[in-house]
Amino acid sequence: MSANPHTLVVDGLNWLSRFVPCDDRQYQGAKPSVLFAEAHARVAKFARVLKRAGITALFVFDNGQTTEEANEKWLERRKREVETGVRNMPANAEGLLKALFEEHGFTILFPSGIDGDDAVARLAIKMDCHVLSRDKDMMRYGLPRGRVLSDFAIQADSIKFRVRDDRPRVAGRDVSQIPCDIQDWKPKGSTLKINALEGKLRRGNADGHTRTLGNLNATVRPLRAALYARLGIASVEEHLPAWKNGAFAMDVTVVHPDPAHDSLLDDPLAMLTWITCNANGAQFEDRKHAAAMAAAEIHDAASEPDARTSAMRIYDEYTALLPLASIPGDVSHGWCAFGPCYGLRGKSCFGNGRCYPTQLDHAALIGKDPLCMSCCAKLQEILEASRLRKQLQGTRIY
Repeated sequence: MSANPHTLVVDGLNWLSRFVPCDDRQYQGAKPSVLFAEAHARVAKFARVLKRAGITALFVFDNGQTTEEANEKWLERRKREVETGVRNMPANAEGLLKALFEEHGFTILFPSGIDGDDAVARLAIKMDCHVLSRDKDMMRYGLPRGRVLSDFAIQADSIKFRVRDDRPRVAGRDVSQIPCDIQDWKPKGSTLKINALEGKLRRGNADGHTRTLGNLNATVRPLRAALYARLGIASVEEHLPAWKNGAFAMDVTVVHPDPAHDSLLDDPLAMLTWITCNANGAQFEDRKHAAAMAAAEIHDAASEPDARTSAMRIYDEYTALLPLASIPGDVSHGWCAFGPCYGLRGKSCFGNGRCYPTQLDHAALIGKDPLCMSCCAKLQEILEASRLRKQLQGTRIY
């Protein structure tokens, strides 16, 4: 089943790995500059096919830490990164993705203090439009049937969407009372600056080396202390993942302003040089990336606003410090293409023979042949019939 929406509200973070392909087999071990160059090409392709289809898209991003459930997921991911020493997604990739979407004319929204799923659903209800999200919990909001799209595939210059129509896994959720004003949801500037002014800052792992080399975000702390001094902040409580006494921990440090490095704040290259001189393992590509991203973010927070958004300013400074790899003329083959459905136990496919990318990824993950939506529905029908037969056999009187 596919839908042809006129307007899409997109859960931005939900699609981060589709555009920044850190988990794709062909990009395993790739430098951040290569991943971002591919992201550049993918966003351009996505924008082109949406324009051709006459579809308007609004991207909603959140900080992923608004609700207790989201906070627990965030902590679990940071813990796993520290314990395994693996962080595939480059630091602040979501910020770069915002800039790329913005560069292609998409509306970017950042509703402060509102859960991302709640915000996406609330906006879609208000605008009477479709949602694009892989999150199954999106079904709990009572959106009209056919309005939740769980995947997309691009064939030539045409885009098709997969409709999610299953029952919600959790209780329904009413978001009607959430204030919803697009102007209020526009990004308000540097999130680093906003968090600092609120007196509390939480950052994750800058790369995968926290356990062995320490969190690079802790190394950068003297530069943030200079920023706090420039902003006239009394102190900031910083929360950073760490490896302490042989275990994962969230390190809490009250950082007081210190203008000692104020002269570096206006020079991203000088900040990058300072960070790499003070960081263990600065030769690692992901650590170089994280250092450049930190310098760009601090420079943005320390500078007077201009016509650009914070995401674009950070993107411009970052790419000046670490230029992207050569941007490909087109995206990698098959990044968002249909794949074949193999049918059920040798039977021909019950549908159109095509699987969406998420179905292909899931099948590869569990070691099974991919099934299209029609075959999945048929399989569920068979399983349900089998379950009912067993129930009847169990209640039969002899």
